[in-house]
Amino acid sequence: MKDTAEKAYLSNPVTFADLVNAVLFDGEQRVHSEDLQELDSTETFHDMINTELLSQQKWRDIVKRAAVKQADGCCYVVIGAENQTEQNNALAVRDMLYDAIHYASQVRQLDRKHRSQGHRAENPAEFLSGFRRGDRLMPVVTVVVYWGPEKWTAPRSLHEMFGPGVPEEILRHVPDYRITILAPGEMEDLSVFRTDLKQVLRAVQVENDLDALRKLLTEDPSFRSVDHDAAVTIQTLTKMSLRIPPGKEAVNMCKAAEEWKQELLTQGRAEGETKGRTEGYNEKTLIVYRNCMNRGMSQQDAIAISGITSELLDSISE
Repeated sequence: MKDTAEKAYLSNPVTFADLVNAVLFDGEQRVHSEDLQELDSTETFHDMINTELLSQQKWRDIVKRAAVKQADGCCYVVIGAENQTEQNNALAVRDMLYDAIHYASQVRQLDRKHRSQGHRAENPAEFLSGFRRGDRLMPVVTVVVYWGPEKWTAPRSLHEMFGPGVPEEILRHVPDYRITILAPGEMEDLSVFRTDLKQVLRAVQVENDLDALRKLLTEDPSFRSVDHDAAVTIQTLTKMSLRIPPGKEAVNMCKAAEEWKQELLTQGRAEGETKGRTEGYNEKTLIVYRNCMNRGMSQQDAIAISGITSELLDSISE
């Protein structure tokens, strides 16, 4: 479910453009939603290698062609986005393969274009490769979005995957491939984002601390009006069972988080009272306190709601 939510959210052209501008251009608005063209996310490669057919087919999460604005006009770049819910130690090899297949696809498309227009190859090299002297490829960039609160600790490049002791003379002749990665847990400043993607990433940073997450949603004014898709993504990626009103373009996450908290308080009290009738005052108090803590409340709130005494609290920790 998380994978589906991540893909659906980043597929939005406005969100995708914000991601590209933040990661590739440090927040400078070089790409807009109208500058993006959806491409087929299926990457395929078929060719004869030494009389044998080599075939590869891979599926990207999202891939778009972007017209990147610059002083003398614009250039076209193919940009793919890959969502990672978990860290992947071999990601550099996987993404390198994606990019290589797309470059091969560009060469094939150029060759087909020349043949369909009746353009003849000028020499054997052009005939065999299908790539003419004046042909040009579009750069391919893959942005990996890691939807976890931790820092990315897996290898970030092909060279990092090699064993120790590889001579520098060898490494100089082995092209490296580096991952372009967005990891919210590594970012202190999210001001480079201009859309609600900023709020989503801030929620991801504290997703494992329900008390901190609730505090963020209820106290930060920027969460009082969040795009509906962003709100659904926050709910899916975190452990908060928020009530997101359907059909609304903007959602008040502060209100939704406060309602969630009150619902937990009501449930905690009800469960504690039901069990406490037969198990005595102390047991009832403990149940209410533990229910509150298990639902991600702060210890201060749990103590206030349960009415637990310091002596009883000390007996738990002993």
